[in-house]
Formats: sequence, structure tokens, C-alpha cells
Amino acid sequence: DFPIFITSIHLSMKFFISQMWSVSPSVEKIEPLTCRTWSTVVFPIGLLIAVDIILSNTAILFLPLSLVTSIKGSSLIFTFLWGIIIEIEKFQWNLLLAVLGITLGLAIAVANSLQVNAVGVALAFGAACAGGLRWALLQLLEFKDPQSKSVMVTLYRFTPASLISVLPLVLMIEADKLYSSTFWRHKKDLYDAILLCSFGGLFAFALVVVEVKLVRLTSALTMSVFGQIKEVVQIFLAMMLFGENLTFKSGVGIAVSILASIYYRYVI
Repeated sequence: DFPIFITSIHLSMKFFISQMWSVSPSVEKIEPLTCRTWSTVVFPIGLLIAVDIILSNTAILFLPLSLVTSIKGSSLIFTFLWGIIIEIEKFQWNLLLAVLGITLGLAIAVANSLQVNAVGVALAFGAACAGGLRWALLQLLEFKDPQSKSVMVTLYRFTPASLISVLPLVLMIEADKLYSSTFWRHKKDLYDAILLCSFGGLFAFALVVVEVKLVRLTSALTMSVFGQIKEVVQIFLAMMLFGENLTFKSGVGIAVSILASIYYRYVI
């Protein structure tokens, strides 16, 4: 019921860890960015991360997790398109074929879902679009700022923008509901929830470190392709933990997605 509040805890953990790292004696001085780079690249990255997480967490309130995961698989297409638009990727037909194959496979995997809600679908597609642009801009940041080739410097640069973007939304949208909820009346439940979300924030931090490192070693598009393996795992977990059925069609879709990922690895 509090997707934005949960998001703020995750982002707070990322902000706290990156800021603590930056004051470590072993860390070289981090040079400030130009106003243009911060306003056109770094702040949009932070904002898009917040938008992606908020829309994803909210979409789960309307749709099964497996369906949200499938729709977010379309972020691969958005990453491909944004990469071409900002000129960090070159258009290639074989790459487009691989991208469409992976996305089609994920779509087939949950095509038999009857729990479709238009609001949830719109939220999930919005998250996919935001995620695609975020990864493209992360790759662009490396070109504009040599220090951002370091994963931790990259996190240090955009985590404040992420947190700044989401805190006003917590206050405007969820503060009253949180204040009137049982969490506020039973402080132990609130503290337990914050602690649990903090652990989730640590896992989220570890995940984003790996994802940013992949972008640095390869490209935004390649990272998105490898990210589809995570989506496949999420679909399996949703089916096992939440009782979402794995049909023959779902199995075929997952197989198509995996084969397309292998094809992509072959053509790059």
C-alpha cells in the first residue's frame, strides 16, 4: 500500500552508502560536474531511477508480478531506441531481431494472464520506458565524465537526485495514509517494516552496482539483455511463490527469450 515510501527507503540506503564511501580516506577527490552535465544527464538519471521503481512497485498493486515482469521486459526495446536517439548505439537489423525475440518471449510467457488492468499495464510500460532511458544516459555519462567509469562514483553522482525526486512524492501522496495506518499506531510494525525494507535496499544497492558495472564493461543494451535473465527468474519465482500458473505457453515463451538472448550474445 506504500510503494513510494518503500522506494524512498531503498533510495535512502543507496544514498547513505555512496556518501559514506565518498568520505573514505582511500577515495580520490571527486571532481564536480559542469552544470550542463548534471542537469541534462545526472539529474535525469536520478529522476528516472525513482520513476522506474515507483511505477514498478505501484504496477504490482494492479497486476500479477509475472505480468509486470513481462511488460518491463520491453525496456530492452526502449534501451535500444534511446541508444540510437542519443547516438550511443548504431542501428543493426540483427540486434533489432534479437531484442524483439527476447521481448516476444517474455510476452508469450504471460500471454494467458486474465488479470489485466489498464492502469497497471500503463504503469509497467512507463517504468520500462524510464528504465530504458536511464541505462542509455548512464552510458552517456561515462563518455562525458571519465571519473564516472568508476561504479561508485556513478552512484555517488546520481543517488542524491534519486532521493530528492522521491521524497516530495512521499509527503504529498502517502504521508497522510501512512499516518492513519496501523503502522503508525503500532510503532513496532513500522520499525519492522523499515528494517525489512532496509535489507531490501541493501540488495537493491548490490544489484545496481552489478548493473552499472555491466554498463561500464559492455553497453546499456547488453546490460538490458542480460537483465532479461533476471526477468525470467522473477517469472519463475512469481509462479512458485505466488501460485501463478506455469503453462506450456509460458514455458515456450521463456525458452524463446533465452534463445534470443543467446542469439544476441552471438551477434554482438
